[in-house]
Amino acid sequence: MTDSMQGVSVETVSGVTLFKVRGALKLGEPALDELRRRCCELDARDIDRLVLDLEHVPAIDSSGIVVLMQAY
Repeated sequence: MTDSMQGVSVETVSGVTLFKVRGALKLGEPALDELRRRCCELDARDIDRLVLDLEHVPAIDSSGIVVLMQAY
């Protein structure tokens, strides 16, 4: 997977915000940095329901787990 394919796309369907994550959720990876940034925006957007699509996430380290827990 190349860097250009990594990142987070966001869409809202029937009141549910869907984050589609592509790339490793590991320290120093672009996908983790973008997911962290997007999760920080959640409070400002007053999102009640969030779905994380991790189908295209090949690896998660402890930094990725921290970001997922913060989103929760």
